[in-house]
Order: sequence, then structure tokens, then C-alpha cells
Amino acid sequence: MERLLSLPETQIRNRFDSRGFRLEVVMVFVFGLVGSIGMLFFSWQVWSITDNMPAYTEFELTGEVVGPILFVFFVWILYTVTAHLLANLYGGRGPIVRLFRTSAWAMIPIALWLLLRSIVQIFLFYTMEFPSNRQELSNLGFDIEEQIASLLETGLEDLIYVATILLGIVFVVWSWNYLSIAVQESKDLSPDEAKKVAGVPAGILACYLLYLAFQWQPLF
Repeated sequence: MERLLSLPETQIRNRFDSRGFRLEVVMVFVFGLVGSIGMLFFSWQVWSITDNMPAYTEFELTGEVVGPILFVFFVWILYTVTAHLLANLYGGRGPIVRLFRTSAWAMIPIALWLLLRSIVQIFLFYTMEFPSNRQELSNLGFDIEEQIASLLETGLEDLIYVATILLGIVFVVWSWNYLSIAVQESKDLSPDEAKKVAGVPAGILACYLLYLAFQWQPLF
């Protein structure tokens, strides 16, 4: 367990002076896939009972599945670009490519939170009363787009899901710790300066999760 917890810090120090960041791109993509599992389960349930899915609804469901992947890449870019610009104000040195390599390892806590979120989503969708066929879906009394949206909202308006979103802030704080190490190593800053720099993008992400929790938003 101790070795697992030290993995991000070890990799940050091992990778900061490597060439390219293809490994990190693949890793962040896998993190996004982990976050998509819950919505993939919901989409599979809908597709299994619906024939001739309307194009718009199919597009929306695809967006729900792809959303976490885009979210993870957005966070990675947010972490890297924001930290790079702020670190330069403190006199930091080093190319942004180096920070892209190291900041990706700070995403591991975010990936663990997304895994937890997917597990909670699967649990909520599995335990809710779901129509077994298209006829039962039609009996809900709305058109199919509204029916599916209603099912999605019902599944994700549970307090357990809201608590999971709020718990994500704890994982962001954990991620901030690794990001500060990445900034320190990649931009040659002092530990205190690196923590201040890393605190800005991590704080933005924490505020966003707080907004999602209070808005009860299922989407990223």
C-alpha cells in the first residue's frame, strides 16, 4: 500500500526529464475510461430496451459516456497550463512539456475518485426501478427523450451521489499535493512556491465540484 501511495511521486521524479509524454497521454485516457464506466452502464440499459433510438438521444447518451474522458483531459490541461503560467511569475524555469509529463501523475487521485463515482452510479442505476422493455418506457407518459432524461435524473439525484461529488474535493486536495511536487520538480521552485502555484488549478477544480454537488448535475 505504501508503495502504491508513493507511485505518483516516484514517477514524477523519474519522468520529469524524459522525452515526450505519450505514456502520460495513454494513462490519462485510461483514467477517463474509468470515469465513463457508470454512464456506459446506464447507456447499455437504455439501448437494451429501446429500438430505433432517436439520433438526438443517441448523441446525448454518447456524450454522457465520452464526457468523463474529455473532463480528465481538460483537468490535465488546466493543471499544466495554469501551473506553468503561475510558476513563470515566480521565476520558474523549464518547458511546459516537462510539466505535462509530471502533472499527469497528479491525476491518479482524480482517477480513483472517478472509479468510486462510477461504482456509485452503477449501484444507483442497478437498484432503481428500470423499465424492462420499450412498452414500459412508453407508459411513463413522455416522449422518449424526456423519459431517458427523467431516468438519468432520478438515478443521480440520490444523496449518495451528491456526497460522492463532494468527496471528490478530498481527492482534489490529494491531487494538489502531487501537483505541487510536479511543479517543484519541473519548474525548479521551492516547495512553498510550488504549493501556492498548484493550489490555484486545484482550487478551481474543487470549486467546480462544489458547484456540481449543489446543482446536482450528472454531466461534466
